[in-house]
Amino acid sequence: MIKKLLLSIVFTLTFFTYSYDMKETKQLNKIHANPFNDSYIVVFNGSPESFSLDKISIDKPKERTLKKVKFLTIMEVNTDQYGEVNVEGFAIGSIQNQGFVYGDDVGFTTDTDGTRTGFDIDIDVEYDSSKLRLKWYVDGVEDPSLENQTQVTFDRPSNNSVKVYTWRVDDLTGTVTAPDDVTDIDDFYEGLFNSDFYWYDYESEQWGYNPSDRTQYDYGYVTGPMGGTWGINWERW
Repeated sequence: MIKKLLLSIVFTLTFFTYSYDMKETKQLNKIHANPFNDSYIVVFNGSPESFSLDKISIDKPKERTLKKVKFLTIMEVNTDQYGEVNVEGFAIGSIQNQGFVYGDDVGFTTDTDGTRTGFDIDIDVEYDSSKLRLKWYVDGVEDPSLENQTQVTFDRPSNNSVKVYTWRVDDLTGTVTAPDDVTDIDDFYEGLFNSDFYWYDYESEQWGYNPSDRTQYDYGYVTGPMGGTWGINWERW
């Protein structure tokens, strides 16, 4: 009986230690998909004794490939005559290149016990606030108190639910006028200027596209169109 009890205790401690170590090694990574090719994440795991290369692949986003081809064709045909749509497209590209789409640095804040207490988003960007306005959303609801802040920390929800954090740029010059619902990845020029909502599951080491059940994943993200989005399944962090 004592041997069985000791064995159970050892097994339980091993399990919890493994779970803790697995949680501590999680990272938040992005894949920037080329619309014409497959995308890959290649992970190098090494030690003084051995190493391995683990490749995770995802399929090419066929629908967005067609949208990108359509956009490139329009831009090439109208090289000398820019319509309103093309002018708006250049403005969007300019805003993206300032760092609003790819300049984000994210991570978790922790307490003294190492528990993750918040999610931090820091955007490396400088801009003229008289021409552009930076707005922040949680689950599609704007928080006006965070307007024009380039570094924001969102508190961990008490129920450990899935939360979606979004930042968006408003063009105050009136050049970019397309409607942009931050909860809909296909409304802003049919998703031409943004990625799908990629979600990653650490347990299966698989990526998913726009899943209906986000609780099956650890985190997700969207790049673009005029900002970005991160989704966090707090239950797994």
